[in-house]
Amino acid sequence: MIGLTTTPYSLAWGSHVFAKVAAINKYGISAISSEGNGAKIITYPDAPNLLAEDYTKRTPIGVTLKWANGVANGGSDIIDYQVSYDEASGTDFVIFESNILTTDLIVSKLVSGATYQFKVQARNSFGLSAYSLPITLTIGFKPE
Repeated sequence: MIGLTTTPYSLAWGSHVFAKVAAINKYGISAISSEGNGAKIITYPDAPNLLAEDYTKRTPIGVTLKWANGVANGGSDIIDYQVSYDEASGTDFVIFESNILTTDLIVSKLVSGATYQFKVQARNSFGLSAYSLPITLTIGFKPE
């Protein structure tokens, strides 16, 4: 993408790309394919990374999550984030909250002693990113 959106091509995000392709191996070059429009220069943002808990804000039934943006925004500014969770099965994630405008979120009303997994997506004008790597947290405190 970087090669197509910078000099000498300087195509704008959202441009259609018409291309012909040939394969090369040690025996030579294949015939050139017919022209096709299988690509459009749009990308979703990279998945958020560094998802972690801010332990200083933990409560008996809640946690504060924080994360960082992925490396690339996909050619469009990040609009907001969406946090999903499940009760540690790793398969039944549901959206906890969407339209989050900051890179942190207080998650409350959890069950003390239960284990949860959380993951985050970023959204730009083209759509949602892949999920961040999940984080697994058991809710509660050590006894005093």
